[in-house]
Amino acid sequence: MALNRLYQLILDDKPDFITADQLAFKRSAKEGTPFALIELPIPREVSISEDDNDYVLDSHHLSFYEKIDSRNHCLSEYHHTAIFKDKNNNQYQSHVYFNQKDQLTTSPHFNSIEKDQYTPQIISKKFSDMLSQLAQTYSENYLKRIREHHVNKVEKLREDYHASENQLDKLSENEELNRDQYLQQLDVTINKLNNVIKYCANPSYQATLSLLERIKTILLSDNSPLQLPETSDDEIIAAPSISPILLPVIPTKSAAKPNAKSLIENVKKSQSVFNVEGINEFTNYYNSINEILALIDSNECIGSASDLRAIQKLNTDATKQGVSLLKEALRKKDFDSAKKLSKFTPALPDLTTKAAIATNNAPLLRFLLTHGDIAINTFVVNDQLTPVAFCFQNSTEKSTKKEVFDVLLEFGANVMTEAKDGLPVAYHLIKVKGHPLSVSLADLLIQPNFWRILVTMLRSRVANHPELNDRITEYENLAKQKAADLPRIASFNTKQILQHEVTIAKTFTAEQKADLQDDPEVRRNKDQITMLSTQFVNMLDAKQQLAMGLMVKANMNDIEKNFVNYGVEKDAVIAIQQKQIERLHNQIKLAMVANRLKKGHKNARSLNLDLKIQKELVAEIEKISEQINKIEEMNYDIQQAKEGWIVIRTQADIDKIRSKNKEKAAAKQESSETLSQPNDRPSTSSLSQ
Repeated sequence: MALNRLYQLILDDKPDFITADQLAFKRSAKEGTPFALIELPIPREVSISEDDNDYVLDSHHLSFYEKIDSRNHCLSEYHHTAIFKDKNNNQYQSHVYFNQKDQLTTSPHFNSIEKDQYTPQIISKKFSDMLSQLAQTYSENYLKRIREHHVNKVEKLREDYHASENQLDKLSENEELNRDQYLQQLDVTINKLNNVIKYCANPSYQATLSLLERIKTILLSDNSPLQLPETSDDEIIAAPSISPILLPVIPTKSAAKPNAKSLIENVKKSQSVFNVEGINEFTNYYNSINEILALIDSNECIGSASDLRAIQKLNTDATKQGVSLLKEALRKKDFDSAKKLSKFTPALPDLTTKAAIATNNAPLLRFLLTHGDIAINTFVVNDQLTPVAFCFQNSTEKSTKKEVFDVLLEFGANVMTEAKDGLPVAYHLIKVKGHPLSVSLADLLIQPNFWRILVTMLRSRVANHPELNDRITEYENLAKQKAADLPRIASFNTKQILQHEVTIAKTFTAEQKADLQDDPEVRRNKDQITMLSTQFVNMLDAKQQLAMGLMVKANMNDIEKNFVNYGVEKDAVIAIQQKQIERLHNQIKLAMVANRLKKGHKNARSLNLDLKIQKELVAEIEKISEQINKIEEMNYDIQQAKEGWIVIRTQADIDKIRSKNKEKAAAKQESSETLSQPNDRPSTSSLSQ
């Protein structure tokens, strides 16, 4: 389990925006785990509904446990607990758990409370989404301020540590004269580094701390100025050549251990001022340094204090160079090179993320969200604005933030976050006609739950905004309308899906199928593909829907192929799914344009604009389809080299393989009747040919 940096921050600093009446430190009832509890105010009456039952918020709080365990969703970075009462004064409790990226770690838990007994309740997806939204909304303001306080604290502690580290380097230049002063400064540096580690999870700091402590141990146990007593030649073996890919073979206990000095000199041969074009050489160099660190950490390498200082300096300089190269690659928009340096992403300053959002740099933001640990809903861009609120506040027709806004939605950002007036950003985007970001909500507007949640958010604000009453009625009707549309859409797609479930079941084992269905990323992508397909089909007329049935069927064949390939090459599955999602987004846009063209245009300018958009979308869809085919073909070739795997590409392939299997079975039967040798049986590996 890892330390929860936010718990540590609250424990040590007790930030002034959290009052003494709100804050308490407790232990869990079962395990006795320490946690911080922040009572949250209820600024207005808040209620949510399920099956004509109204649940009124009675109290709520945030909890931050001392430890985080990724294997236990209840030990997340923080969670929101709410107590509700129904019309009969019965009590209920909800728990909603979030990780360091503000993502849900599990579905909300909802329990009835009676005489201190907590009984889990079965709730609908609609109610679950409402609980999640309520937790996000009422956690946001406190999490924003806690995270901002955390960022400022870590920045100051890092500055102090690096200043101390620089002083230590200067003292090490004259080792014999500065021994006592060096030891004092070493203690100061270790303490400052420990302070950083308390609030920062960067693994490179832990590796540096381990080295500094080893240096201190050697110095304190050594009567000579700095070096360990000389080791005889027969106790030292030549330094092995360190592979840039594999760790050196660890010597057995009876074998002599490699000498750190020789290993370091070996690595220094590849030391250079690297550039983006030499990323591969740099990663080999960096990996070699880390291999030496691993040997030292496991006591499989001998060396003096000066040797350890040398490798520590190499590691520090290489880390700085890695961060610098990553910045350069991102500046050049060379994301292929940047991916090779993605391990350095957490070391980038928050300013990089702020700049990506402020300059509408969507590719950069997507990279940072993919490889970094950005809290998407509580990261503060400036002026206490979250990324979504910032995009809304700073988007005009001349200067829009649409591209980064789309990326934020893609990564699950909360559109119900409050704008400066306290009302949800989503409400403003719907209310303001022609707002540059409104079109980005297209995927959400077809979902009944979006309107239900918006109604819930607005109801709690009516006291200060009475004009919302008319809007609430309008949005309630929209929620009912969207809900009524779903069965008709679902029945069209369900038939296609069920038909292909049969085929899927015949092409891989039940165990493989279970693994696929349980994989969160594959399942999430599949759900999104189904949702987008539903939305797309709903935009077509009856004749188009009939024709599109063939496309949906083909799409299910694509998914089937992904599932069959999954057991060997998961990355290819995800890549194809993501491309399918991208293609569906463009197909939805194309359908919108087609419908506008069908209705006609009032002037030539708007007509020409739509024709241009249509042409661009068609080209983009064709391009994505070609990319999908290339990924499939590449993966197909890979699979053919994997013994025992059958890659099923089309229904014709399935029929062909079944026919071959029948022939082989017949041949096997005939062979068993005429031959007695066991090695005459057909090889199962031939099925993969």
